[in-house]
Amino acid sequence: MGLIWSYLSSKPKWLALDILGGLLFVLVNLGLPTILARMIDQGIMQQDTKALYGWTLVMFVIIVLGVLGRIILSYASGKLTTTMIKELRNDMYRQLQDYSHTEYEKIGVASLVTRMTSDAFVLMQFAEMSLRLGVVTPLMMIFSVLMIFLTSPSLAWIVAVSMPFLVLVVVYVVVKTRPLSEKQQESLDHINQLVRENLTGLRVIRAFSREAFQQERFDERNQEYAGISKRLFTLTGLTEPLFVQIIIAMIVAIVWFALDPLAKGQIQIGDLVAFIEYSFHALFSFLMFANLFTMYPKMAVSS
Repeated sequence: MGLIWSYLSSKPKWLALDILGGLLFVLVNLGLPTILARMIDQGIMQQDTKALYGWTLVMFVIIVLGVLGRIILSYASGKLTTTMIKELRNDMYRQLQDYSHTEYEKIGVASLVTRMTSDAFVLMQFAEMSLRLGVVTPLMMIFSVLMIFLTSPSLAWIVAVSMPFLVLVVVYVVVKTRPLSEKQQESLDHINQLVRENLTGLRVIRAFSREAFQQERFDERNQEYAGISKRLFTLTGLTEPLFVQIIIAMIVAIVWFALDPLAKGQIQIGDLVAFIEYSFHALFSFLMFANLFTMYPKMAVSS
């Protein structure tokens, strides 16, 4: 992570633009549920057409600002990450020029090729996700939780009960994926080494009719890499469906426990809709932030 930050911090203007776009995007997304609640309670329920049109206009303006914030965020993060990966690869190449023959033999040419190509791409992916989600998701979670308590404190406990289950899923996936990421990295190095041997020793292989043997070696390494990748992607793929099930269960619980307050007039329909939206934003933001943690083992191995 320190390696990524050392490159990103050298571009303070683009970082500031990225943060600005993230803040605008968060404020817009958190403002929409409240506006929707006002449209329902003051416009639809009261059959006030003027109020409904007024809030609709406000919502349209808010949506335009949200789109603008998203564009700024995407452009700034894309500019930062592409610049970072260009400078990183240039620095790596310059450093390779100073390596001695002993250092080349110690690290391995196959490993160096992996570092220059796939590892650099993994770092770029992680940096881009960090720039897009690292600003947006923490702010979204904090302000969503605040709005949850402001909208309906009596139902906030449902969200609090749901959070530990999300944390358990993230911890489990991160712990399990770290060793698999290391094995995947080693397997990829072996494949690169084998391809390099086949290319450099092509004449010798053909001269001694060893094509079938080399093909068998490659198939074995390729099968090993595919098996490790399958297990790794299966684990990381579990995160989203499990999160979705938890979020659905939370929404069902909110509606169930809100029936009595609704009947007694303690909470308005618009406020309930806003509460569900804020609860969804809080947990979905945690899901997005958790994606960074599930990617972290792979990034740590690549760096």
